[in-house]
Amino acid sequence: MKTRRFLALSGLASLAAPGASSTFTPITVFAGADTPYYAGYVGNLAPLDQGGGCLGLPNDYAQTIFQIPDLPAGIVTLSVTWGSSSYQDRSYIAWDSPASTSNYLSNPSATCDASACDANEGTTLEYEAELQAGTHDLYIGSAPDGNYYTVPWCEIIITSVVPFSPGPPGPSAPPSTPPSTPPSTPTDASVACDTPATYFGLRSSAFLESSPFLTVLCLLHYEGISHFLS
Repeated sequence: MKTRRFLALSGLASLAAPGASSTFTPITVFAGADTPYYAGYVGNLAPLDQGGGCLGLPNDYAQTIFQIPDLPAGIVTLSVTWGSSSYQDRSYIAWDSPASTSNYLSNPSATCDASACDANEGTTLEYEAELQAGTHDLYIGSAPDGNYYTVPWCEIIITSVVPFSPGPPGPSAPPSTPPSTPPSTPTDASVACDTPATYFGLRSSAFLESSPFLTVLCLLHYEGISHFLS
C-alpha cells in the first residue's frame, strides 16, 4: 500500500472552518516565464521548457523546486495546468520533500498512482494539502518509477488557503474533592482513658466490638489507677 504524505481532495474539507472566508491572495508560482519562486531542482537533470512555456523533461527523475515564503497555516489548494508530451509520462507533486511513488499529492482524475498521467495532459487539476504557517518548498516533476517521463506543467497557482477549523473544546475536568481525613483513634491508653467519661464510654458494647485491644488497655489503665487510689 502506498503511503502519501499529504491527502488531496479527500478528507480535508472537514478541517476547514464552516463558512470560513480567507483574505489570501492567489500566488502564481509558475506561468511559463521567469518566476521568483524557482529554487533549483532534484534528480538527474533540471526540467526545461518543452514548448509553449511548459516545463518538463524526458527523464525518469527530474523535479523542479519552487520555494514559497510566508504561507499561512491551513488547507492549501494548488491548481496545475498540465501540458502534453509524446512519451509515456507521470508527474508527481509534493510539499517540502522530493516527490516519489510513495509521497505525492493526488487527484481523483489521476488514476495512474501519480499526481498526473498521460490522460491528464491538457487539463487543469487541483491538489490540496495541510500546511503549517511558514516557508514551503514545492517539488514537481518525474520520479524513479520505471522510466516514465514528466507530464509537463504550464501553470501553477496557489489559489486558496483555508484556515484550519478550531477543534471542539475538550471535556471539562470534574471539580476536585479534597480527601476526607478519618478521625484519629488514640492508641495510647493514658490518652484514651484520661477521664472517667472516656472510661465509661469505652465500656460500651459498641466500642468493645470495634476496638477490643484498646478497650483492654484502657480498662487495665483506669482500673489499675482506681485500685491504687483506693
